[in-house]
Amino acid sequence: MSLLPNDTFVNVGRSFYAAAGSGGGGGSSLQSPASVIPDGAGDVELSLDSTGTGAASLTMTGSGGDAAIILEASGNACRIDFADPATNGVSVYLETPSVLEIGDLAANVVASFDISNNEVRLCDLGAPGTVGCNGNLFVESSISAGNSLAMYPDTPASSVIFQTIANNGSLGIGSSTTYPDTLTVSDVARPGIATYLQVNGTATSVPLFIAGAQGPAGGCSIYPDALPPTAAELIIGSDASNNDHITLTSTATNLKKLGGAPQVLFTATNIPPGTIVAPSPFSFNAPVGEGLYAIVGASSGISTANSRQAQLSSICYVNAAGVVAIGGAAYADIGTIAADDCIEFAPVNNNVFNGSYVGSQQVNNFQVLAFKISGAIPGTF
Repeated sequence: MSLLPNDTFVNVGRSFYAAAGSGGGGGSSLQSPASVIPDGAGDVELSLDSTGTGAASLTMTGSGGDAAIILEASGNACRIDFADPATNGVSVYLETPSVLEIGDLAANVVASFDISNNEVRLCDLGAPGTVGCNGNLFVESSISAGNSLAMYPDTPASSVIFQTIANNGSLGIGSSTTYPDTLTVSDVARPGIATYLQVNGTATSVPLFIAGAQGPAGGCSIYPDALPPTAAELIIGSDASNNDHITLTSTATNLKKLGGAPQVLFTATNIPPGTIVAPSPFSFNAPVGEGLYAIVGASSGISTANSRQAQLSSICYVNAAGVVAIGGAAYADIGTIAADDCIEFAPVNNNVFNGSYVGSQQVNNFQVLAFKISGAIPGTF
């Protein structure tokens, strides 16, 4: 009997029966502090396994104090895994003492919170992904002094990006840290200008200024923002190889390829001598396409005196029907003074020009070209 435990004997301080609610199918309690002793391999495991459709839960309630789960791993990552046999599961763990990461059980990170550097990263940087914000997004900084960058859709078909200050703001959009504000949207007051767009070049270079109308009857502006006037230029082109069709400076407006290549109305032809009684005739069709034209006639190549002087020009307007509606006649007095030598042409029969030459010398390689000055002009004939 000496080997039996003390509880074999009657002890008024110990009971053979469980307290009400602590056994016999009810709950049970552990006196704090309580711990689980490691197994022979040094591992510790606590399983809460429900059966059937039962739930498994771990509840901690702080009565006036904190409720905390404390993980310590002696230099290794601390993890909380949410594993589902049908998926790869989710893992929340501390990669370093100051970085909290959320990913899957294979450590593919979708969110990282770096406390030391005050930095948050979303999505796996090694794979494509998206970040959605179902609400208005406001971005602030410790240096913004109350200003936020707002970004959100304001209607089903439009969105806005702006700053939350009342006025006198500038919003820059850039391509790199070297050029962080190539495009600037601003309402910092300018003389007569309230809001504008500025396209910046390299450092210290003249920016391009673009402004919409500042009132119901105001004008829109596009110009190099240089004061006082300098050698700045505004260059307008059609493509990378033809980038300077129009060049505007403070002293001149230069145009290239105005109207495109000229139309050849009368190919180079030798016009024989003619007299007043029997002039040498020629004819050609009017330019094709509605617009204002400069029509010029001249000789080229080896020339006689009369050929060199056979220079004549006219201005005419061709309407939508191809008819020379106004202008077009030209005359040049050639040869010696007081002589009857001359060359001329004029529109007849709506879209045909007739010409004639009077002179004792042949006019060599005479041709007529039409240079387009403008397209259709509303209100013209």
